[in-house]
Amino acid sequence: MNKILRPKFLVQLSFFLYCLSFSSLSFGGLTLNLGVVHKRGLDKSLTLVSEVYSREEVTVGQSKNISLNHGMVLTLKLSFLEPGGSYGPSKKVVVTANLNLKSGEIFQPKTSETFSVSLGEIKKVTYEKGKDQQIEISIQPKII
Repeated sequence: MNKILRPKFLVQLSFFLYCLSFSSLSFGGLTLNLGVVHKRGLDKSLTLVSEVYSREEVTVGQSKNISLNHGMVLTLKLSFLEPGGSYGPSKKVVVTANLNLKSGEIFQPKTSETFSVSLGEIKKVTYEKGKDQQIEISIQPKII
């Protein structure tokens, strides 16, 4: 049996697909401008520096693993700070950042692993391992 599709049905179907695609785009997606500066040999007055810069797309509420130099993995988890009586996403983002080596060692930050940053603002977090290694991560979130 051949069925003929009616133009009204096609219009309704295309409108439904358009609304579906628009609603999926409206959920909180962020881009992160990341800068990672790894300094080694600080205790010997010999500083070796390696830098990595990237732009990552992150979905709010999900973890994102980012591979860095020397087998390091940066795990980021983002969430919006609850807005107080306003509509739309908050202007502040809460970031949880963990920096691990593949061997299981953990770099400890000088401050807390969880911090808040405003959209468009650059926040720098410094991690240290012993006296000879220092890693500075700069994060700038922007809404897609």
